[in-house]
Order: sequence, then structure tokens, then C-alpha cells
Amino acid sequence: CAQYSLRYENANILQLQVSESISKSLELLMAEESLTGIAAFNCPVCGVEAEGVKTLHFAEAPQLLFVQLMRFFQIDGQVVKKSSRVLCSSKITINVKSDGNQTVEPCSYTLTSIVSHLGSFSGGHYTFQGRCQNSGKIFMCDDLRVEELKFFEDRHAYFLVYSKGA
Repeated sequence: CAQYSLRYENANILQLQVSESISKSLELLMAEESLTGIAAFNCPVCGVEAEGVKTLHFAEAPQLLFVQLMRFFQIDGQVVKKSSRVLCSSKITINVKSDGNQTVEPCSYTLTSIVSHLGSFSGGHYTFQGRCQNSGKIFMCDDLRVEELKFFEDRHAYFLVYSKGA
């Protein structure tokens, strides 16, 4: 029937698959997904089950972009952690496609903080790295110790915050 479905969701946190970089993980999230077989689209207008394509677009550019890396998953009932490094670019761009507008507007974001997880699902330790808004310096907080870093350390990144245009 050539019908399409449009649904808006507020996404405060982007949950991304672990890949070699945040940019690649965003590409995977935004990639077209074929809806075939058991995943076929059930049209609410005509009731027919048909093949289709699912896509994701940003309708607005939030001031803060929260990113959670999906590091924990189950294998044979056991929770395991994917510990591979993800390159956390200091700058990323998302494309914003407003409602009814086919024009795509790029929106730039700057990395402002990283929460890292060291350890496993059953036990671990969290650290925080953040960029000072005034000086631009990066600091790492680890329990009782705070130290200045030359750059973000992303080896164990778990949760990231990007700020629009910063």
C-alpha cells in the first residue's frame, strides 16, 4: 500500500554496540535495517505483513549527547564484558533531519567527559575523566586521587558525554 510509519522517541542516552570507534558505532546505529521474514513490517493501515526498511534519524540536536557503550552481554547464561578499546573521537558529527524536511544538517559535538569501567560484571571500578569548561584541561578522578591528563584515556570507556558545538 506504499504506507510508511513514522515514530518519534526521546533518546536521552544512545546505547551503542562496541566497535573500533564511536563514529563506527554511530554508523551501525544509523544504518538501514531490512525488515524481512519474521521481522517483516506489519502495516497498521492495510494489515498486510510486508518487507520494509527501518532507519533512524535525529529530528533535533540535543545540547548534550550521552553515549553508553554496550560492553556487557550474555553467553550461555554468563554475563561477559567486551573489553576491546573503542576510539573515542574528541569530535563527532551527527546528521539532523527535521520533520518533513529532507535537508540534512550536520551538528558537531565535542567530548567533555568519560566514565570508565575497569574489571568484570561481578566486580569492578569506575573512574571519571572530565574537561574543565573554563581552562579546557582534562582531569581524571579515581577515588581519592585527581590528576591532570594531556588527553582523554579511552581504553576502558563505558559512558561518554559529548557537548554540542563546544
